[in-house]
Amino acid sequence: MRAAFRVAANRPGEWVLPLIGIVALVGCGQGPGAGPGESAESLPILTPHASQPLLRLGDDADASGGFGRIQGAVLLDDTLLVVADAQPPGLAYFSLDGSLFRRAGSPGQGPGEFRSISWIQVDPEGRGVWAYDGSNRRASLFSPVGELLDEVPVPAVEGLNFPQVVGILPHEVLMLRGSPADAPPREPASGRHRFEARVSVAHRDGGEAAHLWEGVATEMGVAVTGTTANPRMVQGPVPLAGELAVCVGPEGRVAIVPHTRAELHMAGREGDGGPDQGLEGWASQVTSWPEDPRPADADLFRQAVADLIGQMGSGNLPPGVEETYLAMDPPETLPVNEGVLCAPDGSFWVGRYPEPGGSAKEWRLLDSHGSQIVQVHLPSNVRPTWVGTERILAVEEDELGVERVLFLEWRSP
Repeated sequence: MRAAFRVAANRPGEWVLPLIGIVALVGCGQGPGAGPGESAESLPILTPHASQPLLRLGDDADASGGFGRIQGAVLLDDTLLVVADAQPPGLAYFSLDGSLFRRAGSPGQGPGEFRSISWIQVDPEGRGVWAYDGSNRRASLFSPVGELLDEVPVPAVEGLNFPQVVGILPHEVLMLRGSPADAPPREPASGRHRFEARVSVAHRDGGEAAHLWEGVATEMGVAVTGTTANPRMVQGPVPLAGELAVCVGPEGRVAIVPHTRAELHMAGREGDGGPDQGLEGWASQVTSWPEDPRPADADLFRQAVADLIGQMGSGNLPPGVEETYLAMDPPETLPVNEGVLCAPDGSFWVGRYPEPGGSAKEWRLLDSHGSQIVQVHLPSNVRPTWVGTERILAVEEDELGVERVLFLEWRSP
């Protein structure tokens, strides 16, 4: 889930990232940088320059025909760009010159169909791309030519309630997120709540699981309606609230970034991770960095709540819900992180939650050992969805909320 609050920024000119020099830093471990626990102030900052991207997709006149809501874009086999669109749900394959190669998936509940798409990921064994449908509760694997190869329903997993698949590891080990099964039940109550989550790995058939992380996953606004004997809970996003982020890297390593703390959790295991290995041998490493709390603007929060109610339709809400949202206390501080991306070379991009109304988003680039290398500043209306050693894919959102895919080359700073 994306953070519910976005502030429209002035649309920047066309640009490209000046970043090829990072490749040498990541590959060789050389160059200026900060250790795992050091301040990012000592890191070099790389800033976009106004220039043409290699490719922009998403205009009505181009091969894409426009997108509804982009849930991800990845580079497949260095030859295809695959975009996951949620409105209507489906995948679109493009050649690197921007021509439409193939579409896959369509709205529905049958094989290869989607009711929704939450994320897209390159298959770790090179067979194509996975797309996850939380409404149909399954992950689907499509080949490089858009053929459905496999579907994996969300399994029942020990120690995990309400599991959702959040990543695919080699040998079809699943990374799942859900609520801890041993967590005490919540009494219905109105207001702001932080929800606990557990991140686990399990085989596709479920059952036994290895639990990798547990903590606060997100914040929700909750309004209780109905009768005391039969309460109804209505949940919705809270402005200025973050979300737990995860990604899958090479060799089945995973990264977990909580939005409440300035830290990156890396987990992996020895061996090939095949079915004969079971789920033994997982080990975790945590790297953290200093992060001064940033105060949240109470007036901005209240305006964002009012805007959220307007988007949901005040007249369509159950009795008492609007009043509950308007009465929520504003947060004292902003979330710390917003997103994590795993690069094919083993490095990690960790996004800092943006300052509302700011002109840039900050990403922290760490090597495979968790050492910080550089900061990358992107325009506030651009979010990367896939990062490589020479190119990245990002989604650009304009003032009207129209989303486009940008294919960018890294340049020497």
